[in-house]
Amino acid sequence: MSQAPGEGHEALPLLPIVQPTLPDWETLAADFKAIAADPKITVGKYVRLLEAEVERRLDVRHAIAVSSCTSGLMLAVRALGVTGEAILPPFTWSSTGLCLLWAGVEPVFADIEPGRYTLDPASFERAITPRTTAVLPVTIFGVPPDLDAIEDIARRRGLTVIYDTAQGLGSTWRGRPLGGFGHVEVFSMSPTKVATSVEGGLLTTNDDALASKLRRMRDYGKADDGDIDLLGLSARQSELHGAVGLRTVQALDAAIDARARLVARYYEGLSDLPGVAFQTVPKDTTTTWNYVTLFLAGDDLGKDGKPDPVRAGAVTSRVHDALEAVKIQTKRYFYRPLHQQTVYAAFAERARGTVPVAELASARGLALPLYSHMADSDVDRVIDAVRTAWAQERSR
Repeated sequence: MSQAPGEGHEALPLLPIVQPTLPDWETLAADFKAIAADPKITVGKYVRLLEAEVERRLDVRHAIAVSSCTSGLMLAVRALGVTGEAILPPFTWSSTGLCLLWAGVEPVFADIEPGRYTLDPASFERAITPRTTAVLPVTIFGVPPDLDAIEDIARRRGLTVIYDTAQGLGSTWRGRPLGGFGHVEVFSMSPTKVATSVEGGLLTTNDDALASKLRRMRDYGKADDGDIDLLGLSARQSELHGAVGLRTVQALDAAIDARARLVARYYEGLSDLPGVAFQTVPKDTTTTWNYVTLFLAGDDLGKDGKPDPVRAGAVTSRVHDALEAVKIQTKRYFYRPLHQQTVYAAFAERARGTVPVAELASARGLALPLYSHMADSDVDRVIDAVRTAWAQERSR
């Protein structure tokens, strides 16, 4: 007799989709003790050490630590004077668009490239209007977009380039680390990232004047005499967060290597499944492997013979639920695409019919558990469960 979904799995531990790999407690305890003895508890020694380590690693003039990637994006949009319209992909986390709404800038959605799932340069260029002042390309799961093509278009059209590189701390493009492209790049150091400050973010730039402005804006917009002459935020990073961030950045190479090995194990165990695909990593890039995401093409064709995102989403949801039943946490990622989220409802009609690749990717994407200290046996458990769930889905 076959087992019902979830039957026999009561004793198994839950496998979370992400889990931060933190420094050992002895190291952190020594750092925290030093911090407690210093009256400067925010934006002090450890935050500056973190910034300096990132500057060295990414070969950039300035790294500015902030409270989150979202606050960093908000500061970047305001500091660079973005107005009117800005172009971004809808296949991203909501922060990429929220920073525009906070600044009163209209988000305009352009499509993504199949397989790579990053901003499609051709779609980006088609979306430009006389009101466009900026573009916000996104690094997806650690894979950067076609930076040369995007920057060529932006240069020709006079646009500001703000990279949402939240998942890309440690990725490279044609031999160069991400961090020094565009006008500014913004990284996340949240608990879901390969290098984490528990909560936090980083802005990186080679523009001295912009860096000075951003440093002031993260502290309300203070001038040297105490006057507030810029519109800023309370977006400082504490010394405690800076210490955790410093140690995880110092361990970043080992973390990426560990994840690459785990992802290779996933690929080996799942690549033969019909209708299951992974993100394409171009040969001229390296990735952080921030997520390992399956794209599930099951019984999702509509009456016109083309893939229907609604049907595709139903397939992905069933596989998600089957894995949940055996205590394996997964996430539909990125779901929903931005233009289908309530906060962007005023801009949805303009996106209608223009972003089909993003809509299908959002419907099909399912992120699997991955963290730098994950055991091979846990990866194998996920592989077995995915194979069982996918076989059940295809037999429907």
